[in-house]
Amino acid sequence: MKRSFNPATGNYVFSVIRKMLVLILVLFSHFAYAMKSPQDILVDSIESDLQSFFKERLKYQEEKISIALLPLEDATGVYDKDSQIITQLLVGRFTLNPIFSIMQLSSVEKTFAELYPAKKVDGLSQSELIALGASLHKQYLISGGFFRSDSVAYLQLFLRDLSNGILIYAPMFRVPAHELGEGKTETEVVNPETAKETMRHEKVEGSVVLFEGDMPGYPVVDFALFDLGKGQKAVAFITTESFAVHRIDPDNRLTRIWTSEYKTPFPLRGLAGHLDIRQNGDAINAVVSINKFKHSFLYKWEGEEFKIETNIDGFVVNRRDDHWLVSRYGNGVISYSGKNTFIRDGMSDEGKEQYPFQLPVDYYAGCILFYDTVNPDLTKVGVVDEGGVIHIYGAKGQEKVKATGVYGSGFDCLESQEVLYFAATADAADTDSVILLSYHDGGINEVWRSRAMRGAVYDVKSFDLDEDGVSEIFGVLEQGDGGGKFFVVHPVFPY
Repeated sequence: MKRSFNPATGNYVFSVIRKMLVLILVLFSHFAYAMKSPQDILVDSIESDLQSFFKERLKYQEEKISIALLPLEDATGVYDKDSQIITQLLVGRFTLNPIFSIMQLSSVEKTFAELYPAKKVDGLSQSELIALGASLHKQYLISGGFFRSDSVAYLQLFLRDLSNGILIYAPMFRVPAHELGEGKTETEVVNPETAKETMRHEKVEGSVVLFEGDMPGYPVVDFALFDLGKGQKAVAFITTESFAVHRIDPDNRLTRIWTSEYKTPFPLRGLAGHLDIRQNGDAINAVVSINKFKHSFLYKWEGEEFKIETNIDGFVVNRRDDHWLVSRYGNGVISYSGKNTFIRDGMSDEGKEQYPFQLPVDYYAGCILFYDTVNPDLTKVGVVDEGGVIHIYGAKGQEKVKATGVYGSGFDCLESQEVLYFAATADAADTDSVILLSYHDGGINEVWRSRAMRGAVYDVKSFDLDEDGVSEIFGVLEQGDGGGKFFVVHPVFPY
């Protein structure tokens, strides 16, 4: 007897078969993942992270991303074998990935050794990195290695744009404190772009940490950090309505310990000011400059509060040792006047010498880079002008160096290992970043920038919070609701 085909029954059978095949594939994929070595899992995370960075952050649309890779290093003495395995896995993975074009590892090593036989990549200047890129015929270079921070191990990668000679990305991958090759536990990977609670209490290069707890209830005009003594640190804020001090607790929390509200609050629009706090032994003094007054105010920290001492002629822009960069506010109302800028020794108005230091531009922020008491003409000052351009001026307003990029109004100077650095902002209204620039080899070069943050960074200040000899960068992040978030950035120093 001939049996006819029933479409309904046939569809049901095919549906069951299809579901079984999907289930088998899912089970196989889980089995395959479980069989992956810790090195493979780590390489998966690295490949995914870098691919996302190029596509989402750099909006890369070219057919191939041209990269070179240097062998990963091990500074722990534990991951030497794993660093070699992961280097080879990365080369293989990028070779198979259709969006990348990677150079042979042996060719990269040979070219680098021929160009810079006595150097490592983190010791190359901007011009040397550009020359390396020209020799490799590749635009991007990946380097990095394993290191420990306390009992935690990390794999730190550095992605450099060789066409511009700058560091553009430094993802951090957290690794368990054991040998990867032994496969004792599953590898945990933490990227500072997305890490939250796991990174809160750790100082990791490249990370951005938001503080919790008390913030001023009014818009922040400026801030400064100082040492309270007995191992305690603090941050002071001047706002539209108050002058306040908050203790910085070890768990990245702020606790308000003193506040003084103004008799009359100021509207935020058109308001500008600067807060400078310096310490000499146990003496702590603060200078507050606000453009609603014709002079600055000197405060002294006494016990648990700031008390006003005297007025100071002009608006204090910056202090270096006992030398003060002073100005008037300029044509832009919220900017300092370049033509009315001078340098003076000490805070007293009596018996102190003043040296005119006229600048050809009005500026939002500035700092004294070098000052010679015997010959003030050797003085150098760095400023960010009203257009967001960073300049370095010598005596008589002679421009020494000018940065090529455009930055925000936040600006500060910090030093590390005999290289002068600037902290700046990206001047983005809702996706701002903190930027590290170096004054090195006679030029101002961008060497690193933080991840984009949700908001605008109002100002940045450097301060060595943990007293390890390396400055952190602090800032206030405005998020459009009149309030702000205080944060710390642990910059990546390439030199």
